[in-house]
Amino acid sequence: MNFKKIMTTFFICLPVCIAARVVQIAVTIQKSNGFYLTGFDTFGNVMMALIGLSCVLLFLVAFKAYKTPEKTPRVNLAMAITSYVVALAFLGELFFEAVAPTTPEWQKYVAKVITVAASGYFVLFGSSHFCKIKMPRLIHAIPAIYAIARTIFTFINISSLAAISDNVLLMAGYCVLMLFFINYGKLYNGLDVEVNFRKILATGLVSVTLCASQSVAYLLVNVFGSGYTHSDSSVIFTLLAMSVFIVVFILAHFKTNKKEYI
Repeated sequence: MNFKKIMTTFFICLPVCIAARVVQIAVTIQKSNGFYLTGFDTFGNVMMALIGLSCVLLFLVAFKAYKTPEKTPRVNLAMAITSYVVALAFLGELFFEAVAPTTPEWQKYVAKVITVAASGYFVLFGSSHFCKIKMPRLIHAIPAIYAIARTIFTFINISSLAAISDNVLLMAGYCVLMLFFINYGKLYNGLDVEVNFRKILATGLVSVTLCASQSVAYLLVNVFGSGYTHSDSSVIFTLLAMSVFIVVFILAHFKTNKKEYI
């Protein structure tokens, strides 16, 4: 599959999913609690199905990659900057995320430790593009640990309200992010390189689509429409930062020349 065709599919699916989520929030959802308005649940579910089908299509197209990509250059300004942005987003999440009062203390502590570790990892990763920093291979598992923890803790916290569209998309986004960062960790540990790159490309583009559907739609609705207060703004900015990082990561690793195939 030509890389340009894969990215064309991505840049079609991405705005479709963002638009579907914006319409869903603006038309079908109560802004204060995230539940569907009376009589609008069918239309809201249609928008959700459109997002889901777009992600499935994107995954299938992207998974057809079959060659290893280009290695990133030693100095990559875009990856360094986006790494620092992700690190800052994690710190914002650490200090400003709204935590339910019923959340156990041990869960709060574990979440803070993992978030600090993830923030530190991205600082090191960004700095490694300019400084002679040799990062241990196992340290690249930290983003995967963060994504796994967020997936588990988010499910625990929202299990009783899982049917709310905001929570469904958030869980889906964390699950695909988890898969992406697991494969990301395998990449830097030299595991299953040939097939792993296909998984990175497919899960990466889908995770960007899901995370951007949450974050960009949230920003658009709140900037240009009535306030949507159900989502946590600190989590929204983390999702947006990771979306940008993943796009830059993928573009830095894969060739875009028309004659190149992956």
